[in-house]
Amino acid sequence: MEKQKRIKFRIGIKLLIWFLALSLIPIVVGGSICFISTKRQLKNNTKAHLSDLVRDCGRKISYYVSSRYQDIKLLSQADVFKVDDTNAKQRYIEAAIEAYPFYDAISVIDPNGTIIACTRKDLVGTTRADKKWFQRTIQCKKGDVIPLDAYRAETAGRKMVIGFNTPVTDKTNKNIIGVLSTRMSMDHIIERVQVLDKRTGGDEHAYLINRRGEILAGPDEKEFLNVHRLYEFPVVRDLLAGKTGISEYKNDRGEDVISARYALKGDDPFNGWGWRWGIIMTQPVSVAFKAAYVIRNTVVTLALIVGFLITISAVFISRTFSRPIKEVSKAALRISHGDLKSIQIKYGPRDEIGDLVDAFNKMTADLNATTVSRDSLAKEVVKRKSAEEELKRHRDHLEELVRERTTELDKANEQLRQEIEERKQAEDKIKTSLKEKVVLLGEIHHRVKNNLQVISSLLDMSSMRTHDQQAIDLFEDARNKIDSMALIHSQLYRSESFDKIEMASYIRELIIYLSEIYAEKKKITPVLRLSCIYLSITKAIPCAIVLNELISNAFKHAFRDSEEGTLKISMRSSAGDTIIIRVKDDGMGIKDGVDIYKTDSLGLKLVRNLVQEQLKGEIRVERDRGTEFIMEFGITEQMELLKKL
Repeated sequence: MEKQKRIKFRIGIKLLIWFLALSLIPIVVGGSICFISTKRQLKNNTKAHLSDLVRDCGRKISYYVSSRYQDIKLLSQADVFKVDDTNAKQRYIEAAIEAYPFYDAISVIDPNGTIIACTRKDLVGTTRADKKWFQRTIQCKKGDVIPLDAYRAETAGRKMVIGFNTPVTDKTNKNIIGVLSTRMSMDHIIERVQVLDKRTGGDEHAYLINRRGEILAGPDEKEFLNVHRLYEFPVVRDLLAGKTGISEYKNDRGEDVISARYALKGDDPFNGWGWRWGIIMTQPVSVAFKAAYVIRNTVVTLALIVGFLITISAVFISRTFSRPIKEVSKAALRISHGDLKSIQIKYGPRDEIGDLVDAFNKMTADLNATTVSRDSLAKEVVKRKSAEEELKRHRDHLEELVRERTTELDKANEQLRQEIEERKQAEDKIKTSLKEKVVLLGEIHHRVKNNLQVISSLLDMSSMRTHDQQAIDLFEDARNKIDSMALIHSQLYRSESFDKIEMASYIRELIIYLSEIYAEKKKITPVLRLSCIYLSITKAIPCAIVLNELISNAFKHAFRDSEEGTLKISMRSSAGDTIIIRVKDDGMGIKDGVDIYKTDSLGLKLVRNLVQEQLKGEIRVERDRGTEFIMEFGITEQMELLKKL
């Protein structure tokens, strides 16, 4: 019986392997070639299509904004602004806004910051003297335009607008007598980006973003001006650095996508308008290569169908040839048990198997004709029956042992199942407790950040109530220190891990924040060389306060107004457990007589105490073409703590 099964298995498998090889190899090879060539062509077409779309949309937006820049320059040269007639100015700007419907509001502001004419009459008489854009505009040269990046205007029903402001001169064109301010609605720009977005497939979209990584236009208006962690994506950093091109990468969901990006530029002296806007448009590979995947799936389906049909055919053929062999095998077994009756096996085809069947039929006929001793045959039968009974007793005993062993195994399995269930319940309780603690810790960091921001706002309000410049400077300095600590807790709240902070991202955010505060009249270029270093919160907070103090001093004291310079900040690790941070400016330099270990300066005292007492490190000053602060501290304790965690 075992021999019969072995022969059947071998014939069926051999036939199946040969048939499958002869039919499926051409299908698989041809389909693979077609899939690869189609995918390559679709990839090139998708890249070209996405590049054309973002380039066309970017150029149209650039032209649109640059045209508004030229419009305000033309409007500001009108003679009506050079005379002291408020009613005439009001009539002129009302006529102008009808001719330029893309403007949301046009205002005329006197040198004191009071609105004397406005297309929104409810704003007439209000002041803009405290606005930074007004102070910059009233102090700039004739013909200059001071832009405002996109924001949500309270006076426009929280709509997205951008602003253009230019000084107005008197009849001699020498003296500035006011400011012409316009606010342009971004509806046209948003509509262009949303139309571009509708031409993509899948869950990816087209976005217009500014240099801070905020979304200015896209499919969902609720996301506009929200803070996103877009700086973490290399393609976004390249885009905001002015690099235009095509990239392939994995998005935050792990999907392969093709991305086209275009850095916006104007086509006049207002080139790029200083805001670093960019358009990014992505399309999933699953959508771009859909046709290639259809071909691949078709080939796989065809191969499965052909394989199924061939399998059926192989089984049918193998059974056709194996049937007479089975009958010969059964007849041989009957003869071995003493049944010598003549057997005639029928097989039609005349081939090798037919010859075997004829020879076996002749053999059984000869055996039946041979005389056999019946006594010897009876004794042989008795011996065989006795052996069979003995074999049956051994088999019954073996079955009883198997049943007993099976019962024991069932009991052991049941006990093991109960232990596994108890262990699983304990693990579920531990996981639930861990999730609750993670949520609680995140909420604590969020509330600490909010409380620090409330304190910062109170200091800001307090500084607005005093006219003492020294007190204002003290308020501003304290607010900056608090905001630097709030940035730490903000990073912890957004981070997936609450036990460490990535300092490179924090320093970039701190530079952006301090640049917006101090670099209005100074063209200071930050140069960052930062390694990826993680610090615990006990090290990160004093380190952040020290960096805030050193960078703020460089912005405030290292350079004179309207002076250009460079601020270099580097951070690296030495020998794995020592952090070296350098803050260097090429400004006027700190005085030679100043010793940070003996100075009476409150800021330098704070820096010295934080480095020595909390960071357990050292700080020194080098005076070579500017001022360079070099801070070194160890993180051996932190490394041991992180290893335990």
